[in-house]
Amino acid sequence: MSSRPFDPPHLLRKMRRCDVPRPLPATRNEKDLGPTMDYASSLQVGWIAIHLFGLIVACLVRFYADTAAEGPLQGAFLLGLAGVAVATLAGEQFAWSLWTISGATLAAMIVVAVADFRCQQHDPA
Repeated sequence: MSSRPFDPPHLLRKMRRCDVPRPLPATRNEKDLGPTMDYASSLQVGWIAIHLFGLIVACLVRFYADTAAEGPLQGAFLLGLAGVAVATLAGEQFAWSLWTISGATLAAMIVVAVADFRCQQHDPA
């Protein structure tokens, strides 16, 4: 008969391994600490926010034309235009598949800013 399974130091070594608490994981897992927002989805939310801001400000500039709010709105429009332009260039440079949507948003913002959609009334001469 082998004395190895009944060797007390061997049993103590097993007990010590079981009693030692495990260290916390170095990385964050969903099962350990709950769901988290990763970098990719936060980038997508920011990308969408830039485009929505640009389109909303472009429409507001048209709605508040010839009022006191036109000046600050034009500044916000230029900021939004620059943001969408940077998003378009970055998307094209990094070969993102949706960079054409950024280009379409940029074009729509320019059309909304330049075109006059008010009803034109012609006076008979």
